[in-house]
Amino acid sequence: MKTQNTFLLAMIVAAIITACGGNKADVIKAKIEKLKKQQSELKVEIEGLQKDLIAMGDSSSKSTIKIKDVAVAAVTAKEFNHYLEIQGKVDSDKNILISARAAGTITKIYVNKGDVVRAGSLLAMIDDDVIQSSIQDLQTNLSLSKTIYDKQKALWDQKIGTEIQYLQAKTNYESLTKKVDQLKQQQDAYKIKATIDGTVDEIYPNEGEVIGAGMPAVRIINTSAFKVTAEIAEGYINKVEKGDKVTLFFPDIDYTMETTVKVVSNVISLTNRTFLVEFDLKNAPQNIKANMLTYVKILDYSKPSVLVIPVNIIQHSEAGDFVYTVTNSKAIKTNIQTGNIYRTDAEIISGLKEGDQIIVSGYQDVTNGQAVSFK
Repeated sequence: MKTQNTFLLAMIVAAIITACGGNKADVIKAKIEKLKKQQSELKVEIEGLQKDLIAMGDSSSKSTIKIKDVAVAAVTAKEFNHYLEIQGKVDSDKNILISARAAGTITKIYVNKGDVVRAGSLLAMIDDDVIQSSIQDLQTNLSLSKTIYDKQKALWDQKIGTEIQYLQAKTNYESLTKKVDQLKQQQDAYKIKATIDGTVDEIYPNEGEVIGAGMPAVRIINTSAFKVTAEIAEGYINKVEKGDKVTLFFPDIDYTMETTVKVVSNVISLTNRTFLVEFDLKNAPQNIKANMLTYVKILDYSKPSVLVIPVNIIQHSEAGDFVYTVTNSKAIKTNIQTGNIYRTDAEIISGLKEGDQIIVSGYQDVTNGQAVSFK
């Protein structure tokens, strides 16, 4: 009977524990966290007391204190620059694709790739035999009409003949003159001419090929009009101004040059929410080509003297950013406020002063107040 009662009691206790299992687990977890916190606080307190004993001359406590080896550096003031880094390309206001204005067979090409041409130079000729024949026929009629007009005018000046005869001769002559002029203008469309000074970059048709009106014929580029353009996100609209210093790097030719912002567009693209910026390319090397890739660095922030520390040693917490400084051989958690960050450097607004010793190696394994050693 006693065994039975004991078994029943055990079952009841087990059922109660099972029913309250979730709450009990939470209580245990909370108690563990509390003990861990107390343990950490006790550890700091013990280390502090041990340091006090050492300061009082008690050498027996030295061996029990864990001293962390670290590397330190002095906080110094220096010039800090922040750059906006984007990708651009080489462009030109004088990169012209000249198209044929008339359809026909290419009878002659007068230039080669690389030739330097002037605006108005004849580049190629389209077969104009039909229109040339029409002009010759009209000119024959024009010559006759001019003779008739001159004679009628001479007679009319002498008051011989009728005014109608004079006016008919004059009208016929003027009409044929206009038709010849119109045909000559049409004939000019069969001549492919340069519209700008520059270098012939590409010739699309070959002699003997048929070309249609509006089809590309010759590309001319004026390399003196080269520039670099880039699209920048609209969030930087207040950070880029005309005259800002710029560094351009051309990876294809391994060339770097300094220049300035030449133009800042006042229009934001509705497609990608960017604005266009142009950079001057004066004194650029001759081997720069249109559409060449360019890396652009725009100086958008600069201070001649400011405290700067490595960005990788900055740690983060709910209370904000902090670093460990060293005072009296102790690691001190020091809250800081950062400004601009560029690559490996961070600008310090507050929290540090020039000459402060900051831990730059081993900072991950130290605690506030921990004894440290360094060379």
